[in-house]
Amino acid sequence: MHPKKAAAIKAEVEKLLHVGFIYPIPLTNWVSNIIPVMKNQGMIRVCIDYRDVNQDCSKENYPTPFNDQIID
Repeated sequence: MHPKKAAAIKAEVEKLLHVGFIYPIPLTNWVSNIIPVMKNQGMIRVCIDYRDVNQDCSKENYPTPFNDQIID
């Protein structure tokens, strides 16, 4: 990885850890890849790739009902 991107990714991950939005886990099978994305302002945004997790999880047969159906 490019050193400039590595420093920006490390700073972003440290910020997310400090706020408590993410936390370290020992289960590496469910870890999703982080993908650095360049924003228009030149900053790097860290996104999570959930495609592997979504592929391994089963889909529900029943769609989630609308709020008005739940209230009724």
